[in-house]
Amino acid sequence: ALEVCDDDQTMIGTELFDLTINQTAIEAGYPNLSFTYYANQANYDAGISIADPTMYEGPTSTIVIAVKNDRVDSNGNNCAVLVYQPIQVNPLPVVADETYVICDDDTDGMAQFALSTYNAQLLGSTQSTTDFTVSYYNTQANAQAGTGAGLLADNYNGTHLEMIYPRVVNNSTGF
Repeated sequence: ALEVCDDDQTMIGTELFDLTINQTAIEAGYPNLSFTYYANQANYDAGISIADPTMYEGPTSTIVIAVKNDRVDSNGNNCAVLVYQPIQVNPLPVVADETYVICDDDTDGMAQFALSTYNAQLLGSTQSTTDFTVSYYNTQANAQAGTGAGLLADNYNGTHLEMIYPRVVNNSTGF
């Protein structure tokens, strides 16, 4: 399946897909093939194709790809096969915009945070902490990249008004 996150600003369950991304694999080295893309079986049956399969905005569904070659059968029709390509729009986790506050007991300007204790508050009451992996970073860019750069330890010594950036990944989709 082609999978993307529902990470545009609308978050309505549709995303932009390049449906032609698997075309080379489908061709498997055969020359002179033509591809026509349909949003679903009903559109294929009605002959309503996708105008630009490199910029298709759609929901989770199964795309129908009609693959034809230049050979003609005894009835004068091109030989063809239908390929069914699933596309998946994965919802983003809902993350609360909260402030994590802890007291500086010894007035040294620092306090130790157990960042993982904030996971449940961050995910809210409608999402289970076992369904997500939460990590914390020192910059937004590092959180978005999701690499080891800027990854903070769970027991973290923070300073007054310091910004910490969580990264939340759905364990079942990897997004």
